[in-house]
Amino acid sequence: MDRIWPRQAPDRLAYVREIDQELASRHHLGLRYPARLLIAALSHRLLGNEPGLAARKTWNDPTRIPLANEVAEEIEKQYLSDLSVTPRLLPGVRTKLKRLHHADAILVLVTEGGRDRVGELLQANQIDKYIDRVIDAPKRKELFVRLRRLFGSEVPVYMIGDQMTRDIQPAAEAGLRTIHVQGQFRPIWEVGAFAPTTHEANTFEDAADAVLA
Repeated sequence: MDRIWPRQAPDRLAYVREIDQELASRHHLGLRYPARLLIAALSHRLLGNEPGLAARKTWNDPTRIPLANEVAEEIEKQYLSDLSVTPRLLPGVRTKLKRLHHADAILVLVTEGGRDRVGELLQANQIDKYIDRVIDAPKRKELFVRLRRLFGSEVPVYMIGDQMTRDIQPAAEAGLRTIHVQGQFRPIWEVGAFAPTTHEANTFEDAADAVLA
């Protein structure tokens, strides 16, 4: 890969993300599309195609990969192996979850990444004892309406999230108080998205302090 990587693309992560977002914006699973599609699209990109064209070629014929099958399989195997590594918590997350838990806050984690996988990550990072419930469901307004009803109208319910379109907007539409934590990466579909009533926080620590206050 070092031998063929474009010299004009010093930021390799940004180079991959261009393709990643083009594929995710087209696939019904969004960012959870199959890894083989990313491999195929990157192969087309490295052959000189622009990101949009590389994604379209892959989308039109997902089985056509300009790589030997055994090479694509090895890349996919390594990619999935890297994804299985437990990510580290951001600074202050464990401490603030503990504080929220001891303040009698009911902590519900809403995910679209699979309940079992998220449960394993919580246990691996030793924070599962602070989470009261994990809900694996599409983050739509209807889901947050049900959560709002679950806690009752007299209890303040907060949604802390780093995706404006997937976390904040549907929760705000359902009447939850929302706190947007700006992530290190902002997808193209997030640019310009906003919820006028949301509170902005630089880190999860700041968001938790806002709730505790």
